[in-house]
Amino acid sequence: MFDEQDQLTNEFFIAIGETSEWRKGHGKVAMEWLFRQVNSLGLTAVTGQVLGNNQQALAFYKQLGFNVIAEQESRFEQNGQTYSTPLIEKQL
Repeated sequence: MFDEQDQLTNEFFIAIGETSEWRKGHGKVAMEWLFRQVNSLGLTAVTGQVLGNNQQALAFYKQLGFNVIAEQESRFEQNGQTYSTPLIEKQL
């Protein structure tokens, strides 16, 4: 996609809904594939968002080399609690 300055950008989304499939390497395989695809396009970074209450996902992305670069203004509420949405990025 293209942003307002007509620069090529990217964003990803990954979800593994079956909890029995968590921690089996599927996410890592998917992300490694994504990194190869992004590299082949000549891009130098990958950005994404993590739901603020999903500390397991945030830890996973940090293990892959992502850093939190901002807390999104958008927030969501779940079970009476409000969470921010961290914006994460990995330089390739």
